[in-house]
Amino acid sequence: MTRKISKRDKINTQEFNKSYISKSISMAIMASLISIPVYSEEQPAEEEKAEVIIVTATKKNETLQEVPLAVTALTGDFMKDVHLVDVMDIVAYSPGVNGSSQNSFLDSINVRGVRTEDYGSGGDPSLGFFKNDQYEGRSGAAISTLFDMDRAEIINGPQGFLFGRNAIGGAISVHSREAELDIFESSLDVDLGSYSLTKLNGAVNIPINDNFAMRFAGVYHNEESHIQNINPNDAVQDTDVKAIRWSTTYVKDALKITTMVEYEDREYPAGLYRFIEEGELWEGYDAVWEGNRGGERDIDTNSHWGLRDEAQVLNLQIKLKQEFDFADLTINAGYKDHDYLYAEQWLPSPLDNGSWKVDQKGDYSQAELRLNSNGDGPLSWYVGASFYKENLEVGTYNQMSDQWMCDYYNAYYGFERTNTNTCQSFSDNYSDYYGSYYTESYFPNLLNNPESDVVYENSYVNAVNDGWAVYANLDYQITDTVNVEFGIRHTVDNKKFNNSQEITGYSAATLWNIGGTTARDDSGQLIPITTEKSWDDTSYKYLIKWQPTDDMMFYASYTEGYKSGGFDSHDFEGRDGADLETPALDVTNATAQSVSFDPEFVDSIEIGYKDTWFDFTDVRMTYYNYDYRGLQISRRLEGGQTVISNLGNTEANGIEVSLNTQLGDHWSLMMNYSYIDSNVYGVDADDCGGEEGGCEGNKIPWTPETSGAMVLNGYFPLDSGATITTSLETYWEDEHSGGFMFDRVWVVEASQTWNARLGYKSESNWYVEAYVDNLLDEVNYDSSYDGGGSYPATHWASWKPRTFGLRMGITWD
Repeated sequence: MTRKISKRDKINTQEFNKSYISKSISMAIMASLISIPVYSEEQPAEEEKAEVIIVTATKKNETLQEVPLAVTALTGDFMKDVHLVDVMDIVAYSPGVNGSSQNSFLDSINVRGVRTEDYGSGGDPSLGFFKNDQYEGRSGAAISTLFDMDRAEIINGPQGFLFGRNAIGGAISVHSREAELDIFESSLDVDLGSYSLTKLNGAVNIPINDNFAMRFAGVYHNEESHIQNINPNDAVQDTDVKAIRWSTTYVKDALKITTMVEYEDREYPAGLYRFIEEGELWEGYDAVWEGNRGGERDIDTNSHWGLRDEAQVLNLQIKLKQEFDFADLTINAGYKDHDYLYAEQWLPSPLDNGSWKVDQKGDYSQAELRLNSNGDGPLSWYVGASFYKENLEVGTYNQMSDQWMCDYYNAYYGFERTNTNTCQSFSDNYSDYYGSYYTESYFPNLLNNPESDVVYENSYVNAVNDGWAVYANLDYQITDTVNVEFGIRHTVDNKKFNNSQEITGYSAATLWNIGGTTARDDSGQLIPITTEKSWDDTSYKYLIKWQPTDDMMFYASYTEGYKSGGFDSHDFEGRDGADLETPALDVTNATAQSVSFDPEFVDSIEIGYKDTWFDFTDVRMTYYNYDYRGLQISRRLEGGQTVISNLGNTEANGIEVSLNTQLGDHWSLMMNYSYIDSNVYGVDADDCGGEEGGCEGNKIPWTPETSGAMVLNGYFPLDSGATITTSLETYWEDEHSGGFMFDRVWVVEASQTWNARLGYKSESNWYVEAYVDNLLDEVNYDSSYDGGGSYPATHWASWKPRTFGLRMGITWD
């Protein structure tokens, strides 16, 4: 069968929103060098109408140019072409979305500067991840491998009204391909490349009868880590992903039922840290211990539990849609179960110190019921209700060499060693300086147990979270060109938090994460501290939309965002306002409860413009302004303990621009650009170098001021009916800080990455393509951390060096 070259092939219809106009000329030149004239001038690409992208971000089907939101839509073909592996990779092609992570944690991704600071089990992500309109959950469960996808939608700004579940920063919503009736189709794609990359994607669509069809899809991905640990005790874990999906579709008259069963078993490299070789803390550290052996992409760590990021995730979904005369009823229900194990060394040293492990299990049940009007009058509406329940079991473990710990703090405080036993030396110095209390209270286990060479602190959480929400939205057409919308949502979140904690090897309870220990029963079992709390909020949305022409739209909206409060995973406080000793040792339910933090709120204004210029260029421009209050921030106290508190506010305004255009018969160009002007205010002095107002007016951490991306595609038909394809891709971002204090030591430098592809598509539905990623072999890192004031600042997760690969695939109809 001869395959026509439509504009879907030419521009991939990914609504790819990043622009870097200053580089467009050089990109065109480079792409031209890649694609020497091998095509036939007598057979130009056919001028077919571009495929219309339908998105469901507003609970109804709308084209991307019609939806009055800042939305990026990427087609499944685009995600496959540019090698997007999981939902984290979508970030690079979404304006206003920044950050990167090579593991399963969500805390490095931000939308318009809004990110998740709490990586514990008592809070929730600020960015909602959804698959087929079902909430994906927290770190360890939310990262979903992209294979056999229909599209992805990235919606910026507070989306709690539309999506619920604390999506206060934005939402990433991916949709897998459904089983299709009356079409038999199968495909296989193979990707081979640097670092022993082997990736297989396959799918088959089987129509059973006129009403029922099934679709099977799977992926296998194995790849050696590009980061080398030169310490022989710890190999960096390779990427190893195996996933399978079974989907069904049943259609009978006005009823449609779709189901999905998906299982994924994955292994990723864990957080891979490297000290930044600048600053006084680094100089002090390097003077006492050897650090940073190897090259700039290498690490040198000796983690007690290894470097591991492993998850097994089962996902079950069913969606029912029944059309009635006045409205369409949709019922969407799902269940998700996951096991997650993560281990790293957050102090990147060849010594056995700073090891951290999370062992997490959980399940998540959810359902949503919605009615969408389908009348022809000026008023349209939808109403709905949803609920969820989550069960979570989490063990968090910290470990460190006792002699290293004592030696480090002895040097950190400027003490001289008194003997070869570093803990005895540290204890003697503290006793001389502060009094014997510290020797008696903080160090007896270290001094009386010389056989022990490590100290531990462990936290065990069993949480039950549930909630419900009801919402409604009214859309009224005032004139032929003007619509107004009003939306309201009421949300309730309930959390029951059981937490027990222990320390071994020493008596101080505030050296790392935990802020206390729990008592034991007569059998020696830890007695958990039980704390329950509920949060609720009613949020509103107002919108006006003006469409002076069929192609042009202006809109303005005001949206309130809300993210529920939660519990600090490692800290206790007295019940009924009572005080606890510091450190709080052997606490009980009679006297203590888990520390809670308050919700976050945001008021967001968005003004947008969408248009089609010259019949072949789609343009989207957005201006936004928001006031964000009650930031849930992770902070390290003077004794070393990590806590979550509501510590400040931010305000920001920015611009996002997207362009998708066809450049003649053989070229297409997609660009986007994002600019954000942000500042922090009201942050506690302890998080600002101890100086009151020391952070006032600083930029939001981990948020580059400008960022963008571009894809230039070329399509050149041959006389034989085949096509030569080329692509040059780039994404870039400005520098950003790893903390509220803008210190050059931990600033992540501005970066830009280029990728190139050259391929051949036959008329017989097979293709082969060569590619190179990170064309200029740039060195950069996902982000940085300021070290909390106790340890040198760190970078983590260096980007891949220049890599090469070959992809090939075939489709059978």
